[in-house]
Amino acid sequence: MKPIQLAAMAIVAVLALGVTKAGAVPTTYVFETLNFSLTAAQQDLDNVQTSPNVTQSTLTTFRISSKDLLDLLATALGTNWLTGARLALDNISQDIFVVDKTGTNALYDVSTGINNGDTNVVYFTLSVDNPVFKGKQVSTTSGNHLTQTDLGKAIFHLHVELNGITTTDLVLDGVDTAQTTVNVNTTTAVITLHDNETLGGDGAYGDGTWTVVQGNVTGSGKWKDVPAT
Repeated sequence: MKPIQLAAMAIVAVLALGVTKAGAVPTTYVFETLNFSLTAAQQDLDNVQTSPNVTQSTLTTFRISSKDLLDLLATALGTNWLTGARLALDNISQDIFVVDKTGTNALYDVSTGINNGDTNVVYFTLSVDNPVFKGKQVSTTSGNHLTQTDLGKAIFHLHVELNGITTTDLVLDGVDTAQTTVNVNTTTAVITLHDNETLGGDGAYGDGTWTVVQGNVTGSGKWKDVPAT
């Protein structure tokens, strides 16, 4: 997904429109909630003779949702999340967080994660390439309105290593479509973000089993700021 670049664009755009640095949750975080909907495939039968004349290979498939990722991270970190916890991207630090059910309060920075002696390592990160974009800004006597669409590659990396054994090392990427609107008047600036990325990738997942994954992730965020005087 490319919300990191999207956030940078949005903040720069807001600055260009004459407002202060964006801050959804008192100047520290600008959270965009993330929702994963993935399908995973793992090898079941591998050229197994199922009858005298039949050799068969089959796959086991299952879903991976945001809740599944939260559960995996909680187990790996040895903790429990509050009821209703969600995954979110902070568009300032560029880290993925676990946030509370309101989507505004940080519970844990899973991009920082843990690294205990290089044998217990847990993190969930996002990196992006430079996007291409199109947009339009309209200025009126009542304020400014900016719309922008960005296209760019984004890469998620989920890693869990416990007692020196890697159980999850999954990399997913794709091209994200990010929509931004910025509305500014004399009293407030409202920034809205929407992301949609088709994902694909592979790696070890859960118990170290090789896994191929495809699906999508969406992001949504909205915050207000006060125009500079």
